[in-house]
Amino acid sequence: MVSVGTIIWLASELMFFAALFAAYFTVRAVSPDLWAQETEKLNVPFSAVNTVILVLSSVTCQLGVFAAERGQVGRSGSVAKVSGWGLREWFVLTYLMGAIFIGGQAFEYVKLVQ
Repeated sequence: MVSVGTIIWLASELMFFAALFAAYFTVRAVSPDLWAQETEKLNVPFSAVNTVILVLSSVTCQLGVFAAERGQVGRSGSVAKVSGWGLREWFVLTYLMGAIFIGGQAFEYVKLVQ
């Protein structure tokens, strides 16, 4: 039953983002001059780093799920030994990366509004 729910959820996300991309390409095609002016305000390197943090937080979350499937809730060994991390350690890292991402988004929007 979980797989059917996952497929339905992914399909809804696909339709949502397809609509967003369609709107993006439509706005960009209708007013290319406006788009060129506004693009200069974006901080692409900062956004790229923020995106990498977001994607890597998904990886750490999945590693936490794998640890839970093994039945490893806590770490085995020292904190420096990443291969021995359990669910808690991976999820704490995921939460920290998520907080960094949200902070980066807030910083970026404050800069854009100013």
